[in-house]
Amino acid sequence: MTFDSIIVIGLGGTGSNLLPLLSRYLYSIRYTGNIILVDGDRYSDSNVYRQIFSQEAGLEVNKAEYQGLVIQSHLPALAEQVMIVDRYLSQADVETLVTERTLVINCADNLAIRKYVEDRIAVLEDAAHICCGNELRGGQVQCYLRM
Repeated sequence: MTFDSIIVIGLGGTGSNLLPLLSRYLYSIRYTGNIILVDGDRYSDSNVYRQIFSQEAGLEVNKAEYQGLVIQSHLPALAEQVMIVDRYLSQADVETLVTERTLVINCADNLAIRKYVEDRIAVLEDAAHICCGNELRGGQVQCYLRM
């Protein structure tokens, strides 16, 4: 399966650790689709020891925006493919963003967004959802592949 879009929702503890590796992998395979980074939150002092960002450059910066800038500076070949969504997603947003041939890597700590994405993937024929959202000390990993 080839994806036209890869969406990473949540760029906190899980997402900020995953994204550097994912970006390097996408660069190595010459991925040409969209890379959509989604988060409505900003980095704060409480994130320093669990999330990957520079305290000098990232405090009070939107998480999706910051991570997009990091990708663009380290892997400029991907710069044109990176799209930032600097807000929390509604169900309508999910229905617009998540289309056929989309992979969603859901790192959100919000149950509602996980459910919106799961419901959306269920009605598509060719899409995938990797849900690895968590709370402070617990979580789950779920993969849902439609093809």
